[in-house]
Amino acid sequence: MSSQQKSKKVAVIGSGFSGLGASWLLSEHSPHEITLYERNNYIGGHTHTVDYVVPSTKNSSKPKTIPVDNGFFVYNNLASPNLVKFFQHKNIQSMKTEMSFSVSRDNGDFEWSGRNLVTVFSQLSNLWNIELWKILYDIFRFNFHATELLELSEEHEERNMSTGEYLRVHQYSETFKDNYLLPMTTAIWSTPHDKCTLDIPVLTLIQFMYKQNLLQVKNCVDWFTVKGGSRKYVETITPHIKDIRLSTKVISIKRRPSDLSNSESPPIITIVDQNGRADEFDHVILAVHADQALKILGNDATNEEKLVLGGFRFSQNRAVLHSDLSLMPTRRFVHSARNYIIKSTGTSKNMNQISLTYSMNILQSIDESTYGPVLVTLNPPSELDPQKIFDSQIYYHPKYCLDTISSQNFLSRIQNVPNLQTTFAGAWISYGFHEDGFISGIRVATEFLGAKCPFEIIDVTHIRGRKGELTTLQEIQRKIWNGVEWTVNNSKPLAVIGITIASVYIQHAYKLVQSYGSITNHSRNK
Repeated sequence: MSSQQKSKKVAVIGSGFSGLGASWLLSEHSPHEITLYERNNYIGGHTHTVDYVVPSTKNSSKPKTIPVDNGFFVYNNLASPNLVKFFQHKNIQSMKTEMSFSVSRDNGDFEWSGRNLVTVFSQLSNLWNIELWKILYDIFRFNFHATELLELSEEHEERNMSTGEYLRVHQYSETFKDNYLLPMTTAIWSTPHDKCTLDIPVLTLIQFMYKQNLLQVKNCVDWFTVKGGSRKYVETITPHIKDIRLSTKVISIKRRPSDLSNSESPPIITIVDQNGRADEFDHVILAVHADQALKILGNDATNEEKLVLGGFRFSQNRAVLHSDLSLMPTRRFVHSARNYIIKSTGTSKNMNQISLTYSMNILQSIDESTYGPVLVTLNPPSELDPQKIFDSQIYYHPKYCLDTISSQNFLSRIQNVPNLQTTFAGAWISYGFHEDGFISGIRVATEFLGAKCPFEIIDVTHIRGRKGELTTLQEIQRKIWNGVEWTVNNSKPLAVIGITIASVYIQHAYKLVQSYGSITNHSRNK
């Protein structure tokens, strides 16, 4: 850090990991004075750990508690290199976890899990259930062909398709969509289930999956969770921020541009909070969602800011911490880290309701015999037993559509515009995940305010939309698979099951479903 750098008064609005990332660097590795505004009564945003009280001890003089996350759960080293470096820098301890996957439809009428082959065929009837074989077949097909999209030219029409259109063109089965891809995309971006498959650009979905190593049959990544809950790393940041204003909603921002003819007349930013207090700053970081930033700027927003920020959309999601097993698969051995509970309408098997339940017993190694079932459900489809609800939070997640991708491409037009001294940070700037939010705050602090990061920042954006050359082995695998696919398309169904499935799927199904079980959680900022 240069000793010549002038100290500035910087306001950071929003204490999610984007705001925390910026505040950490600016408070510890720059000369600037930081004021952190947070409308909630806690710091962290989606990084929210609560002390879960074991239901059987809540009325005792010494109730038994354990820290449980209700927002950010897991990360992996491949997709979150800067987050990992930060944890190492702060000596944050983590432990291995798993991201296994299950689907349960209509109170157990159809269930399967990717934990192992036994749970794949959790019902004896699954052995001859053509729907399950279609799912496995289409997973293999999707896995082998998805990355081909990244090899196509920018002008190729398939690169501009929505996921739903891509599935229709390539004739993927409805059961694959309803019982695999739709639940998966729901988990990835925490978007409403009726929009995930149809509206998300297929290029965005495949880019993300490739970046997360989710299109690999082998070499699955290891997943980790923070020991003691994610609040542990929040606690390493907040002591160094001298001015934190909790439960303080920012009502408006007024920016007075500088007089370019007078060097003694710098820009002044006036921030007014819900209490009517007005403070002046030299720079403001809006580390909130795009729609919230636009609302705060109000009439002071420029036309460019209105155009860019107005292109983002967000969905509201309710996360409930509870102990109600009715939102888990009916078969206990099918229980996984992530469990998709689906309710169908009539006999068409079209999904009417879908919810995602995280087993914190699995994710955070919480002993069920001691603490009972500890679960977090995103958007429960029905009211839970009130006696089994411990905590409920509302989170907002970005919706990914063509407008979002387009707006992301124009963000540079509104970042740190001369005379406005305003920057934006958030996971919505990229893929919507914890690493994305963290690095956006880091970049604002380093690139626009001169903070010095104590570790080398790794740029992971280059992975987006690009794919390396196939190895010889991968080329051979692709040719073999093309032959298998030809056999399927030109054979009768029974021959397909007897030849293709028996010789190919059973050999690889275990590694495949484990690989696809490794889907990042939404919470994503998730």
